[in-house]
Amino acid sequence: MEQESTVDTETVTGLTQKAEEIVNQINQYVDLFFGSFFVIIVGIIAIYLIHKIAARFLFPHFGKGRMVKVTGITLYALILLATALIVLDGIGVDVSGIAHIAIVTIFVLAVLAFFLLPFLPSLPFKIGHLLEVRDELGTVTAISPLFTTLEKFDGTMVFIPNTSILSMTIKNYSHVSSRRIEISLSIENDMNLERTREALIRLMTEDERVFKEPSKPAVFVLNANPVCIELLAVCWVKNKDWYTTKSDFWEAIVANLNEDVHLAKLYPTVK
Repeated sequence: MEQESTVDTETVTGLTQKAEEIVNQINQYVDLFFGSFFVIIVGIIAIYLIHKIAARFLFPHFGKGRMVKVTGITLYALILLATALIVLDGIGVDVSGIAHIAIVTIFVLAVLAFFLLPFLPSLPFKIGHLLEVRDELGTVTAISPLFTTLEKFDGTMVFIPNTSILSMTIKNYSHVSSRRIEISLSIENDMNLERTREALIRLMTEDERVFKEPSKPAVFVLNANPVCIELLAVCWVKNKDWYTTKSDFWEAIVANLNEDVHLAKLYPTVK
């Protein structure tokens, strides 16, 4: 009986020790998990903050040129690498050799990307650009491996396959910073052409949104017939001001139809 009691005690003791070892291992894994999770979160926050700071203070002054892109991606990669190395080191992996190789690899890839980036194929637009593809006009909201998503001005979404979009004619209204406003007008042929031209040029010149470069506001005669004289008024503004400025010009023209003799009989050309 004593022998059986001794065996039972040893069994219980062994099971207790085994259970304690399992609990200790679980505690270690929990500590490693939360420690690694904390490091990963810190790395993500660091990348997010750097991106926001760069977008706020660097991009407006240096643009989004090749050097800025490569530098930003390299910095993100280094932060991700540092995060991974810290996590691996925390779980007991020897990262001394891996770290040097990984850092050198990132810098080599950055140098190659800087020189090869202009030769890599890419879509002729980015997220935020205003595009016209066939009869669809909208802002690019997403670019996935399969589709490009346009948000139209009425709020509807258009999904265009990337395989077919490159075979279409694409008008990118955001590729350059400025855009030309064109206003087509028809005036009766007994109007004083020179005074009408001066009134239109004055309307465009006095608007602070209108540029003097690449060309000053101008009015051209497109056609003349026994019924009317067709004019084209043009000026340059920022891309973001194109719609509002053109709308304001039309409002100013309409408001002066019965007040300003120069614009008294102006009518938009019907197309």
